[in-house]
This record gives sequence, C-alpha cells and structure tokens, in this order.
Amino acid sequence: MSLCVRMIWRDLCARPGRSLLTTIAITIGVCGVVAISLAGRLCIQAQRRAYQHHSQADLVAWVWDADESLIRALEQLPAVTAAERRAVAFTKWRFDGPWMDIELQGVEDFEEVRVNQMAWLEGRPPERGEIALEGSVRQLAPVALGDTIEIRGAEGHITRLKVSGFTRTPYYPSASLMRLAVGYLPASSLRPYLGTRGDNRLLIRLRDPRGSREGEAVAQIQSLLDRRRIPHGELEVRRPEAFTGHRELQTLLRLMAALSALGLLIGAFLVGNTFAALVAEHVREIGILKALGATRGTLVRLYLTGGLIFALAGTGAGIGTGWLAGGTLLRYLGQLLNVEVGPAVPDATTLVLGCLVGLGVSLPGSLLPIWHASRISVREALGGYGIRPETGRRHVGLPFPIWWSLAIRELRRRPLRTSVRVAVVAVAVAGFLSARITEVSLACAIDGLFRIYAADAWVWFDRPVGAAFAAQLRAVEGVRQAEGWEVRTAVVGGETVRLWGLPPETALYGYQLVVGRWFRPGEPDAAVLSLDLAQRQGIRVGDALEVETAGRMRSVGVVGIVRDEAIFGLGDAPTGKLFLPLRTVQQMAGLGDRAGVFAVQVAKDDAQTVESVLAAIERKFRSLGPGSEPARTGVEQAREATRIVSGLLYATVALVALTGAIGITTILWLTVWERSREIGILRTLGAGRGHLVRTLAIEGTVCSLLATAVGAPGGILGARALGGIIGATLIHLPLVVRLTDLLAASLFAWLLSVLAGILPALAVTRWPVSEVLRYE
Repeated sequence: MSLCVRMIWRDLCARPGRSLLTTIAITIGVCGVVAISLAGRLCIQAQRRAYQHHSQADLVAWVWDADESLIRALEQLPAVTAAERRAVAFTKWRFDGPWMDIELQGVEDFEEVRVNQMAWLEGRPPERGEIALEGSVRQLAPVALGDTIEIRGAEGHITRLKVSGFTRTPYYPSASLMRLAVGYLPASSLRPYLGTRGDNRLLIRLRDPRGSREGEAVAQIQSLLDRRRIPHGELEVRRPEAFTGHRELQTLLRLMAALSALGLLIGAFLVGNTFAALVAEHVREIGILKALGATRGTLVRLYLTGGLIFALAGTGAGIGTGWLAGGTLLRYLGQLLNVEVGPAVPDATTLVLGCLVGLGVSLPGSLLPIWHASRISVREALGGYGIRPETGRRHVGLPFPIWWSLAIRELRRRPLRTSVRVAVVAVAVAGFLSARITEVSLACAIDGLFRIYAADAWVWFDRPVGAAFAAQLRAVEGVRQAEGWEVRTAVVGGETVRLWGLPPETALYGYQLVVGRWFRPGEPDAAVLSLDLAQRQGIRVGDALEVETAGRMRSVGVVGIVRDEAIFGLGDAPTGKLFLPLRTVQQMAGLGDRAGVFAVQVAKDDAQTVESVLAAIERKFRSLGPGSEPARTGVEQAREATRIVSGLLYATVALVALTGAIGITTILWLTVWERSREIGILRTLGAGRGHLVRTLAIEGTVCSLLATAVGAPGGILGARALGGIIGATLIHLPLVVRLTDLLAASLFAWLLSVLAGILPALAVTRWPVSEVLRYE
C-alpha cells in the first residue's frame, strides 16, 4: 500500500462515524437506482410474457346465445387457430363483509380450456355448487379454500357457493386495484342466470394476430356472425405490447426514478461536504506538502483516492442492497399486476448502471473541494484558513439573545458548509413538496375528469335493446334520468379513436367546450372532438373529417372541441374522442336502434341508493340479461392507483430524507468537533445541556427557513416536471399548490434540520470538560 493510500485510509478511519454515514448515503442512492431499474425491467418482461402467452385471446366479442356450432364454424376459418365461448355475468359477492363487484365466468369444460387459460394456484376446478376465485381476491377478503361465499342473483336471490380453488389469470390485474373479483364456475350453473342456453362471450385466437391480414380476419369473423344473425358487439383486438396497466407501470417507474435522482444529488452534496471537512482538517498539511514541492495534480490524486474508496464501498453495498430492495419491489408489483415475476436476477445492464451511478456521484462530488483546496497558497494554509473573522462586526450578537447570536455566528463563520447544509435540506424539501403537490394535483384531476359525466351508473343488457328503452329505465323508482349511448372504436386520420354516440340534447354528459359548440338535433353529420385529438392532428372547427368504423366511411364536419381526458378502467388507452349524434353512430355500425350502454342518474347519488336502484333494474329486466356498474367504481379504481403511486413516491421521498438527515448529521459532527474547545469554555462558564442543544436547534431552525425558501420553488418546478411525466402517458395534471402543503414542507424542513442535530448535540454534552480544554 502506497504512502498516499495509507494516509487517506488513516484519515478516513480516524472519523469512522463520518465515513460510515457518507458511505451509507452513497449506498442509498445506488440502491434506489438499482432497485427501480431491476424491478421495472423484470416486471415489464414478466407482464409481456404473460400477455404474449400462447393461450391469450387475440379477439374478444360480446355475442348473444352462442352455441357450439358457432365455435366449430369459427375454427374452420383459415385465420382462426382456436375459439371458445363463455357465459359471463356481472353481479355482487361477499364474504363476512360488504357486497363487492364480481365477474362470473362460466366454463363448459375446465379440462379443455384452450383460450385464456387459468393457472391453478390452489385447489381444483369447481363442480356444481362451487366456485373458483382469482387468487388476488384474497386482497379484498380473507377467503380460504373450502369457505362459502354469497353471490347475489336475480331478484336479490342469494346463492351460496363453496370455494374449490384459486387461480391466476394474467389478463386481470389485482382485484384490490380493479375493485373487481373474478370467479369461475361451470357454465351450466351460470346460464340460468343469463336466461339462455348458450353463452355471451367469444374468445378467439388468430394464427397471425399482428400480421398484415389481421383486418381481413376480423372482417371474416364479423361476416360469419352477421350471416348467422347472431347479435354481437364490436370485436376487441388485444395488443400484447399495450398490456393492461403498462402505462401506469411506466409512469410509476419514471416518477420513482425522477425522485431517486434527488437522493443521488444529496449523496453528491454529502460526499463533497465530507471531503471539504477532510481538506479543512488538512490545510496545514497541504501547506507543508506544497512547501516541499507538491503540485496541484499531486494533491488532487492524493485526496481523490479517498473518493474512490467511498465510491467502491458505497457502490458495492448499494448494488447488494438494491438487489434485495429490487426483489421486494418486484414481488409487490407482480402481486399488484397479477403476474408471475420469478426471482430478481440482476443483469449486466443493472450492474453497470449501479457502478456508473456510484462512481458518478462519489468522484465528482469529491473533486470540487479537492480542486479548491489545491489552490490554497502556502501562506494561507500555514496562517489559518477557512474561518471568516467576526471581530469588529458590531451587528453580530447585538439584536439577538446570546444563544441566537452564537448560532448565527457559527453559520456565518463557515459560509460554504452552511450553504451545503441548506442545499441538502432544500433538495429534500423539494422532493417532499413535489410528491405532495403531485398527489394533490392527481386527485383533483381525477375528480375533475369524472365530474364531466353526470351519470351515477352504467347499465347494459345482453339482449339487444333500443335507445328508446331509456324511457323504461326512467320509469324505475329512484331513476331521475337515463340515456342510451353507444361507444365504439373508429379511425380518424389514420389514428384509432374512441367514437361516442350521444343524444344531441344529452343531460348526462357535461361537455366542457373549448371552442365552437355542441351538435344540435337535425345535424347528423356534425362532430365534436376532444382537445387532445384536435391538437395532435391540427383539426379546427369547420374542418371536414373522414370517419371509419365497422368498415363504413362517413364524412362529418367539426362544430366544436371539448376538453375530455377521462379514461375508464386500468390500462384503458388515453385515445382521442370523437362525439357524433347517437343515430349517426348506429347507422354507421349497422346497429339499427340498438344502444350499447345506458347512462343512468339516480335521485340520490349515495352508494346505498345507487346499489338499490341497480338491483331494482336487474330484477325488473331480468329476462334481458342486465349488467350494471356504479360510476363510482371507475373513480375508486383511479383513486386506488393514485394511492399506490403516492405510497411509492413517499417511500422514495423517505429515502431522500434519510440521505439528507445523514448529510446534516455529518456536517454537525464536523462542526461540533471544530468547536470542541469553545463548547468546553461555555460549559466551564455554566452552560448546561439544554443551552447547547438549544444552540444547535436554533442553527437547524435558521437553516430550515433558508432551505424552505430555496426548496419550495424547486418543489413547485419539480411537481410541474412530475406532472409532465404523468401527462405524457396518463392524464394532464393541473398544478395545485396549497398553503397547507407549503406549511407541511416547512415543518418537514424543520424536523429534518433539528432532529438530525440531536445526536451530535447530545454527544457533545457528554464530553468531559477537562479533556476538551486539554485539547491543543
């Protein structure tokens, strides 16, 4: 070991607490980056594998009363490799708790499932009087194998089913996230609920699902259904690259990575502060070395060796802890998205990234104070350097009590160190405030999106019904308003959009006009666009559009543009929206007078009233195969996703705060050590533990005020940046800054500054006065 390395190693070992805290800070920064990179990459790969599984349906369609002959006919088509039918119903279930939503799927033969295969986690396929539940349902209720659950059937009839097993179905995210359970039972047990002898859902696998002939295959299937005069809905095409929840996952990982960057920034501050302290202790040695002929390059190489030691130690520990933390995060995300993730195995990319981050934080962070120290002249180094004299400054101490004067004087004596201390707290405050503003803005955005829709529930029927059926729904007690709507996909300017057919005089869609107007009765070719679609394609009011849906083209004129970014359901793509009169959409899709869904508004919008009204609708129109969903379900799904995002954001902020606390503690340890003789004199003059703790607390308070003033604007800018990340993949966020959040950020800064100084403050009161005064 060379003389230089031995000297640096001696200095680092002489201050083990400071060296350990600095290493921990680097470890935390590297750990966060490695964990997020590892978990994100493996989770995305696992999700893609699940949704590219050979059994997953490429096409899904609603049909009415489909029998086995239809399946045989579909499988004779050249483009179809497998087809399956299932009976599907939406109702309520409970297990020692409140009623919750459940999707029931009736399977003809569990041994012959070829499309959307389910993996059995526990138990066996259900028989008559039994049900198998999707495994994530246990996050909603503590149900176990062999328990009996209750299913609410038609007319409020309660059916009790025994749980025979638990499955994993990759298509469905976690039940706790979707607020929707999935249950499987024999088709013969579910068809009586539908009132049919056949099934109402088609699952189809294509030979070349994403090939050039996909559109031809879809057209062949639709033609077959039309020839057989089977009522059917639009064929939904599955895109494995756009798996359910992929946008939410990408957004979450990007947000965590952005906040982890703050932790790395604090780590760089801490390394810089550590080496500033090391250099401050060695000023006389630097002067002697320069007097003996040492060059600036020699000094930089000498002290940069210490930075390399910190980098290697922190990077190695960070990669190891990041591996463990990444495995924990991976399992959590896998449980949330309901996919089998496997073990967390780091790859070369993750290891290289961890090394780059560790070295990139440690070496540059140590280089600045080392380079600055190498510029000190021999005269300055040997004559005393770094402390700003206060002699003759009459304003120091005069306007304040003695302990305030001592605290402020100390902050002024080391301006660079004080600046680093304030910067560390300011970065932590910026991270906290960014996360808080993002959380509030996201909640406000979700509430605003769903306020556009005045409907309290959505109702649909398996049997075809016309839009005029809304009058019969309005006749149900408790229903204030009902409208028939139709929602389909369409193509505008080469872009897939969501096509909405609404009544011209709709009362349940509160459109927010940006420019133009809403279409009026007697305007079949008038169209209204969402703002995002208009901006992407440069469409203005008065332009003409070509709209394609169900193989039919129609030219329409734009009369208005509205703001509407609402999405329905996890993973629903944030596509643009095109609004046309209901009758126009029905004609284009060849639906006759049929409406796909009914928007229902009840007299009282509380949850109990909505549930009772929906139950009354299901009882009254049982023969039509009704299905329903409270509008609040979509809001709850969105809020649940928001809670998950907020939780992980605050976890990241906690790591940033921990790194900041370590940095402040390190700075205060150095400050206390330098002031040991002064503290001994104060204690000799009668200063007690409370006086010394109060002085450090005052320093922390002043630093927290300065850090809040610096960090609050940074937090607002950071929230705007995080909002941009969310807006790029999910929804546009309004920037909502509340006074309470600014006050919370101030409190956070004060706690971080003051509490981090408690340990040095308590330690200094234990030093024997005789030993302190004997120093030097």
